[in-house]
Amino acid sequence: MRSLYQAVVMISAVYLINALMFPAVAQTKYAPSDSGAAPLSSADEGRVLPDKPVEDEVSWLDKTESYVANTVHDFSVYVDQGLAKQEEEQAITNRSYVQFRSLAEYSHLGDFESDGSLSVRIDLPHIEHNWHLVFETDSDDYSSLESKQRDLQGARDDAGDPVGGVEYQNGLLHYWDTNFGIGMKLRLPLDPFVRGELKRVEAAGNDWVAQFRQQLFYYHTTGGGAFSELKFFYPVAEDESQIFSAGSSAQYRFDEDAWELLFQLGLSDRINRDHLLDWSAGMSIDPSESDKVTNYWISATWSQNVHKNWLYFSIIPKIELPREYDYKANPGIQMNVELFFSKNRSINRLNRSIPEPTRNRD
Repeated sequence: MRSLYQAVVMISAVYLINALMFPAVAQTKYAPSDSGAAPLSSADEGRVLPDKPVEDEVSWLDKTESYVANTVHDFSVYVDQGLAKQEEEQAITNRSYVQFRSLAEYSHLGDFESDGSLSVRIDLPHIEHNWHLVFETDSDDYSSLESKQRDLQGARDDAGDPVGGVEYQNGLLHYWDTNFGIGMKLRLPLDPFVRGELKRVEAAGNDWVAQFRQQLFYYHTTGGGAFSELKFFYPVAEDESQIFSAGSSAQYRFDEDAWELLFQLGLSDRINRDHLLDWSAGMSIDPSESDKVTNYWISATWSQNVHKNWLYFSIIPKIELPREYDYKANPGIQMNVELFFSKNRSINRLNRSIPEPTRNRD
């Protein structure tokens, strides 16, 4: 049933993209004919007919996006201002959002896979300025390290379990960014959790920037874990339209007494406002196995801002050499569709930038 649902979602998303990128074709192909309109005669076949207006169709799509974005925004503003805003206090911009993602993937040595996820973030800027109510179904705390770092949505171990909680974000403590959250997975039995993150960014000289992240998390049913990352950024272009990155990361799961390591190189090329090309190459390692390398990969991600900063499409050709297939080359391709509903229209999901040193924000 879940695969059928995901297939329907992907087909619907492809139709939306087709309707927005080629509206005249979509209007002619999918729209029902007007009542009383005569069918095309043989003389009309092959002749270029004038395009029909597509205002109604585009308007329907935009109205749907606006309805979802306004609903989550108005609800969060109502809760936030009702609980914490003073009468004389100026309203703070609310950045609540709803995000839906769907993917389809095929590889030469593997099977066809599909997956989907939904995230809702309720922003409460007036409550200590940094508290957020969070509801999401794609929490990646207990996913494999490679799944996290490569954003392999379909490979997440705990995908599909909704998570609800309260999160404190972007606090600054002695040049460290801090995030802290408590909540529970919304399933039976209920699974309470706590998680925290520290992040620091420093200039490393000669235009290089270094970022260190440390995360700790604990779930009642699955135990605790830790994640560490050290990443370096370099602006290939002065305007940061091209950014090179190199990083290493490690994850430890206490209940399994298992380490995972990963090394990754990346290049982000912002071609223009609506197109982005991301290159990635790396390797993942399981130190406890005799064949320690679990996978080598190289991939290229072409992403497009299809419509007004809320509908995105990406295609990812890749070649992997996984241990499970005796390091044989396994070419594959993945397609992603993302819908991002937010009243904050200034957000462009394809933006890439080098993080600012945290000491500059003290």
